[in-house]
Amino acid sequence: MASLPVKASPRARLLGKSPELPSYSAKQPWTAAKAHEVALNATFGKGGRLTKVSCTSATSCVAVGSDNKSGALVVRGNPAGWGSAQAFQVKLTTPANTIQGFSGYPKSVYGSLTDVSCLSASNCMAVGFDFGEAPLYLQGNPATWRAAAAIRPPVTAAFAQGSFDASFCGFGTCDVVGASAGRAVGNRPAFLAHN
Repeated sequence: MASLPVKASPRARLLGKSPELPSYSAKQPWTAAKAHEVALNATFGKGGRLTKVSCTSATSCVAVGSDNKSGALVVRGNPAGWGSAQAFQVKLTTPANTIQGFSGYPKSVYGSLTDVSCLSASNCMAVGFDFGEAPLYLQGNPATWRAAAAIRPPVTAAFAQGSFDASFCGFGTCDVVGASAGRAVGNRPAFLAHN
């Protein structure tokens, strides 16, 4: 494979900065030959949707989404071989004293994971919601998530309702952002940090 030349943008040259990385969209377009369909069996309703992926190497990735049975879906390992054996549904439970979603609907055992980020192959954070719109998350080693239930934050005076929108792992920590609403206040930005 021939390497593409790296050229500095006019702005970078003006500011004396290093060349920008090349854009591959025009030189190496996506093709059907590069696509890989993840075949899921009846356990997952024979399909689903992956919404985010995080890779720590070309052969170690974690993707999240939902399956056709309304289950929160995780697929992990080498994406070249992803299928039903590498996929699993995350257990959702409905414990008392955990925060509600903004909709006010009851908590649900069905849901979706919407974002994932990994520091390493064994240190990731995924966020999502149940179909009552209550936020949930998973943290740690994705290899253990198959047996674990998603975590629901406990109710506090400042965090009685909320949503988790994105996760980021970097600089030695994993963080989550979203929105919260306490019992006596309106919606406010929310930030949750985990090491």
